[in-house]
Amino acid sequence: MPSAWLTFTLLIGSAVVIYLACEFFVNGVEWAGRRLNIGQTATGTILAAFGTALPESIVTFVATAFGKSDAERELGVGAALGGPLALSTIAYGRSAWRLSSTGDI
Repeated sequence: MPSAWLTFTLLIGSAVVIYLACEFFVNGVEWAGRRLNIGQTATGTILAAFGTALPESIVTFVATAFGKSDAERELGVGAALGGPLALSTIAYGRSAWRLSSTGDI
């Protein structure tokens, strides 16, 4: 069993790697927008949204297209349906709470 110091060091090291990866991603998106002569708003809404959704989409695609068993393919279908369902549930709950607090419903 790893020691607490090793676990803590791995946690901090992983956080640093994630932070640096985010910095590289954001800088890459900004430079791609400049090279393509796209405005800042379009860069943020199109390129950043595409870049952040791409990993989740690739995992879903690989699971459904190349899954060898039914369980692997069902996992891909669940990922495709689960993400939007969870987000819509949160958004609906937030909207209903906001409307009820203003007395509009």
